[in-house]
Amino acid sequence: MKKALFILSFIAVGFVSCDKSDDNSTDSQSKLVGKWKVTSYTYSATVNNQPIPDEDIDLGNINGTVFEFKANNQMSVTLLDEDTNQWVTTQGTYVYNPSENKITTTQTEPGTTNTYTEVMYIRDLNATVFNFRMTQEEMEGTNLYKLVLDANCVKQ
Repeated sequence: MKKALFILSFIAVGFVSCDKSDDNSTDSQSKLVGKWKVTSYTYSATVNNQPIPDEDIDLGNINGTVFEFKANNQMSVTLLDEDTNQWVTTQGTYVYNPSENKITTTQTEPGTTNTYTEVMYIRDLNATVFNFRMTQEEMEGTNLYKLVLDANCVKQ
């Protein structure tokens, strides 16, 4: 189940950038700029399309996670590290594509030079609410791990 926990940790990774061809991109991005705190979430996790039992999943570090998007396409994610029980912050960049309702983030794994990219699909974004879905699939040997996470955030 360690692999499932690794996959679930992807929430700590990045966001969005502007599509310059979209006339509403500046207005749309201004809604995104700020700090967003995760207040609730739902998820499904599977291995080879079979549900992973809830007792094998630990998502305790998601509630309270804060995503900060800045106007210069810089972003950060602050979350609780399960190993140290301390809040840690990762930095990155984002590209916001309002016409596709998605944010693509690129972040650097803490303590390394390894970067990773994630996509957040916006379900709702207004002055006070930011709700998104993230999906991740990864093959390990003959096992396909899949996580779908729906997160609900409020502006701080």
